[in-house]
Amino acid sequence: MPDDRSAASRRQDFDWRCVVGAVDTDPADYASESPLLGLPMSQTFLYGSVRDGDGTTWTPMRRLAAGDGGTERLLLQTDLGSDALHVHRTGPRPAPSRGVRRGLDGDAVVFESDPAAPGPPFRIRANGQKFRWTEEGVLDLEGVAVPPGLHWHLPGRAQGMYYLSQIHEVEGTVLGREVHGFIPLDQLWMDGTIYVDDIFVGVRAEVAWFTWATRYADGSFDGGHFLLGHRQLGFALVYDQTGRVTGTTQVDGRVILDADGLWPERIELTAAGDEWEFPPAATGRMVDLMPIPNPQIEGRWRRVGDTREPAHWFAWGEVAPGHGTTPIRDRRFLLLSPTWLGDRKDSGSVGTPEGAQRSIMFTWPLFLAVILRARLMSGCGRPQWGEGTELPGYFPRASGWAATGTHGTFGKLRCRCGRRAVAGGSPSHPAGPASSSRA
Repeated sequence: MPDDRSAASRRQDFDWRCVVGAVDTDPADYASESPLLGLPMSQTFLYGSVRDGDGTTWTPMRRLAAGDGGTERLLLQTDLGSDALHVHRTGPRPAPSRGVRRGLDGDAVVFESDPAAPGPPFRIRANGQKFRWTEEGVLDLEGVAVPPGLHWHLPGRAQGMYYLSQIHEVEGTVLGREVHGFIPLDQLWMDGTIYVDDIFVGVRAEVAWFTWATRYADGSFDGGHFLLGHRQLGFALVYDQTGRVTGTTQVDGRVILDADGLWPERIELTAAGDEWEFPPAATGRMVDLMPIPNPQIEGRWRRVGDTREPAHWFAWGEVAPGHGTTPIRDRRFLLLSPTWLGDRKDSGSVGTPEGAQRSIMFTWPLFLAVILRARLMSGCGRPQWGEGTELPGYFPRASGWAATGTHGTFGKLRCRCGRRAVAGGSPSHPAGPASSSRA
């Protein structure tokens, strides 16, 4: 009789299967930092994409850590005059999130900078219907919630997560330019910090993760969250202009990478019989955030064959090429297969047991050799990013795959000096602090 105990879960372990659904976003929920489902409050995120009349994309983002708010500031990217999204410096450095004041103001939750904080102040106000986000001298975005809110929960013995999200349709100005688009207000409960203490990057469980919305010229709407990962990790939460929500954990798909094996040329996802596709924006690569294990990109999600004309949209998300490009559902093969060394161009067999068995046979010697070589190399420890660039805190180092503050990454990347980096850092090439940024 076959022994299947190796595939069984332990108590409180649901094999990374999520619970998903719609939620009424009460402002009091956003104002509270109380634990939920046994998980401490971790972070609040504001992010999204807006476009001006010339079609230029602007992607603002601010993260507020639980407690004192953290040291991070506004991160603004744009494809203005470029073929990719780059960090855009706006003059005086915006106020840091540290010392953020949060609470209820009548029927609304308010987040605002400490009056004593250096730099131009910020303020966010949302009451479940109306929304406004101001960063003095940089942006002023105002709009309405597109109900309902969405939430999902990943049960887990040690790395559980609870995520709350409300998408807002906004208009306003960025650096004096009139813009339209979408800004979610999201919150996360977990032990630690996303991309460091989670399973997505910390255990290399994710394949792709996106938050997105599209308003069409005929007034209709689609929006939601997509997550694709290994074992049972994955879901699709989709809703329309009527507020009807479809949620399922029965999802599958694949990421088709470019010739460099880093950025997606296309993503395909099937959810409860519906087929979806993600064509990335031609200028959607967030190149200044690299190197990280989960490259961030902007584009648009749509049903396959949908011919509606979009009026404005956003789809900010990530892929994780080092984790594989299709889900591996059988945990026994996932534990044995170094999926990051599989075929990254044609992902057709990576997610199958047969494909995993072939990769075990041919890639384990190469994998061990790469580990040994990386440990023997060192670099100069020079910063990869220019002085004053506040990128590390938004996408911190995780699992030794990417360093923040210095160019120490696993694999092919090199320092400016040309010397190969060591995974996780070394005395001569430190990995930098783990913390200093959807979607």
